[in-house]
Amino acid sequence: MYGNVGNLSIDSMPAGARIYLNEIYNGTTNRNLINISSGIYSLTLSKPGFVNYTVNISVYIGQTSYINVIL
Repeated sequence: MYGNVGNLSIDSMPAGARIYLNEIYNGTTNRNLINISSGIYSLTLSKPGFVNYTVNISVYIGQTSYINVIL
């Protein structure tokens, strides 16, 4: 890790939800996103047949932020 970056560990039940950070697609859960610029992000998880989940999440320099969601 270098600079002003941190990590996000995103898990969901069920797995396979689409991950959007600030409305930009970033793969599917369960996933670790590394070297994300520090700051506050809008995180949305979506999966067909389930209600979308949206939350603001902070990424801190040199740390991993964890989120575990039941859709």
